[in-house]
Amino acid sequence: MSDTAPQSRGVVASVSAAAALALEMLETRLALLATELEEQGVRLARVMVLAGLALLGLAMTLVLAVAALVVYFWDTHRLAVLVGLAALALVVSALLCWQIRRSLVAMPGLFSASLEALRKDRAGLRR
Repeated sequence: MSDTAPQSRGVVASVSAAAALALEMLETRLALLATELEEQGVRLARVMVLAGLALLGLAMTLVLAVAALVVYFWDTHRLAVLVGLAALALVVSALLCWQIRRSLVAMPGLFSASLEALRKDRAGLRR
């Protein structure tokens, strides 16, 4: 009877230690997940602010440039100037949209670091 008591205490201690380790691992993974969420939010906010500023700057520049050129060419080629500047605005806008799309595609996948850490943990536990 005295042999089973130390064995049961050893088993309980082992299970307790394993549970504590599992909780520590979970806590670490949750902290990593929270960090990733914060980083994604910062990246998205940055892209949105840059896109908004780019569009605002482009709009202001176009309005002023069109007004200046139309006034300058009022008596000769005002329609040609307006059409040419509209085409230029379209090309610049398309390039900006392409750059925004490229920035969004280049973002790492959501929770990629957390998922990779969990894969490594699972592989380590299977050994």
